[in-house]
Amino acid sequence: MENNSKFEIFIGTAHLRGKELKNLTTLDLGIEVAFAKNMKFSLSYEEAYNSDSKSNGVDAKFSISF
Repeated sequence: MENNSKFEIFIGTAHLRGKELKNLTTLDLGIEVAFAKNMKFSLSYEEAYNSDSKSNGVDAKFSISF
């Protein structure tokens, strides 16, 4: 059984094809540190896996508000 899905990704689209993911385990970890009222840094890690596949990613952001 194939699962065709369409996801909106910010300003673009992605068309995914393949087997339906079952028994998917995910892990999301993150931390955010505020250096001042208008300055912060965040770091996060995401992982998803099952018996057929594994995916992971890291995201880091630094922001200054004014």
